[in-house]
Amino acid sequence: METQSRQDVQKRLKSIQRLMKETCAQFEKITKRRLESRRFEDVKSFEDLMKKSSSGEKGDDDESRETRQKFLTIVSTIQTLTGPLKSATDIAFSPASACVSALSFILEIPSKVHGIHESIRAVIDEVEPRFSELRAAVIFIPKASKLLERMGGIDQERQGKVLVRLASLAGDKEQAFQYLKQALELWSHDCREELSDLVIDTLKLRMASGPMGHLGLVIQMAIEDSDYDDTQMMNLPYTISSICSSSADNFAFLLGNIQTAIENAKAQNRVKTWTTLLLQKGMAYACYSDDPSHADQAVKAWTECAETIINKLKYLSAGAILLDRVGRQLGCYYFTQTLKDPDNAEIYSQKLKETYLAADFIRHGKQPEAEALFQANIRDAFDLLPDDTTGNYVGGLIRLVQIFLYTGDRVNFLNAYSLIARRVLDVETLEEWLRSDEKTTTPEATELMDFFQENCNKPISVWYKLAELVQFMRRSRNKLMNETPWSDDDAANMKSYEALFESMKRYAEALSDARYDYSCDACECVLDTNKSMYACKFCFDFALCELCFHRFQHGALKMSLCHIEHDYVRIPPWDAKAHVRAFQRRVLIDATVADDGYLVGGREVPVVEWLNCLKAKWDPQGD
Repeated sequence: METQSRQDVQKRLKSIQRLMKETCAQFEKITKRRLESRRFEDVKSFEDLMKKSSSGEKGDDDESRETRQKFLTIVSTIQTLTGPLKSATDIAFSPASACVSALSFILEIPSKVHGIHESIRAVIDEVEPRFSELRAAVIFIPKASKLLERMGGIDQERQGKVLVRLASLAGDKEQAFQYLKQALELWSHDCREELSDLVIDTLKLRMASGPMGHLGLVIQMAIEDSDYDDTQMMNLPYTISSICSSSADNFAFLLGNIQTAIENAKAQNRVKTWTTLLLQKGMAYACYSDDPSHADQAVKAWTECAETIINKLKYLSAGAILLDRVGRQLGCYYFTQTLKDPDNAEIYSQKLKETYLAADFIRHGKQPEAEALFQANIRDAFDLLPDDTTGNYVGGLIRLVQIFLYTGDRVNFLNAYSLIARRVLDVETLEEWLRSDEKTTTPEATELMDFFQENCNKPISVWYKLAELVQFMRRSRNKLMNETPWSDDDAANMKSYEALFESMKRYAEALSDARYDYSCDACECVLDTNKSMYACKFCFDFALCELCFHRFQHGALKMSLCHIEHDYVRIPPWDAKAHVRAFQRRVLIDATVADDGYLVGGREVPVVEWLNCLKAKWDPQGD
């Protein structure tokens, strides 16, 4: 049976190669033509969308899609090889080997042919789960790495992950370190999530022998990476601390390595490196140890970090960023002590600065005092929001969100947040959008909805979906225009199409402004129609999704910048009405907050009217 299976595989591989040759010939004919899904990536206005949606030769889309579908057939054929070969002992006939052959052939096609790289990614995705099988990995991963390298910058994320796998297989410490260094270089501009994956993947594959010997080098390399974005929280040491805390020996090993690195950095006068390590050392003590004495050790490390920054880095941007981080850590610690140790609360309160002073006022019912702290901030926000068309619209709203959160104004917090729209186009939202205007509640609008449900309700770019709608309306309108003789009904139908075009233009403008996602500080998922968020009323810009929030409450999740005794405001999931209200820039005033976090009651008004009401309260003199 096994021999027969191998023979079948050989036949299938020959069929794949034959199909590839045919498909390659077709690709060469349409090399200069662009796939429909690529045509709209540079759309910046509704006019661009209208222009691009009508471009292209007749039959171009069909031929492109047909050719792309052939490649998907190739991938599907490769996928079917997995089943009968799970028990095969000859690695030469494994699915990994089959995919290497397929990939090698694909890369013979000119690299500029559209759609090629999607096929390569799909094939690699198919065999990636088999990386943990050592025999397959030894053969496949180096070849996959070379193939991805030939693709250049188009797929750096996958290439980096393949390099991480190579590091896990390398027997030589220096070789493993070089693989990880290459991966870090690929991800240096956006490495928060990828660095976490790097550490987790390598430690999972080497956990039996304890923390990897080259881990300290990776930490130092990440801290000193000149391309790293200093404005983001460095996630790599945070992840390492979390992993090492599962074992007392590993945790002690980690702390020893950090202290050695601090001493080395001091000896070489690398101030940014040693202050960053002091910050991370305090976080490791505070978050990943239940030893009471370690809280004091954390405060000691953070205090030393702050003093060093003030003495040696205060005039540099890196020093300002680090000082903000360590200040947040110390502020969180001292505020928590006021809750846990009320007898000495006054002593701890004196150590708090403005960020947590507002929260302290709110806890004691001193709303006016809390609001007074943010007078200058809200005036800045109003300057960014003189009307509802300014380009600084989102920036001003984010400031309002933070101010209302920290001053305990739940209704206006939820209103401000509700205006920061997501970029979404689905059946429910489009239906609500069309229903909100009587000019677009016509039979033509119903036809548009039917077309959308049949052709566009799938996980593709919102611009592609919008382009499909525009094309459908254009075809329908042109068909009507070509009908003779015209009747009064035809004239009414034409007005309906014009109203739909105008409606889609406004939707496109709303999508252009919609570019913000509220994300969880633990798992980084975003607030959508299925997930709610919990925003901390005390900590600066900190929120957790519902799952992480419940884990946090029960002690299963520990965070360095928050405490379970803080207060939270629930941000409910998005729905179609909320999306449309945000796109139309309208809010509910005089509303109340229900138990589930949604605003109920009140009346819906334009955002300008809402802003005028806020200005009357916060800035009555109009200064």
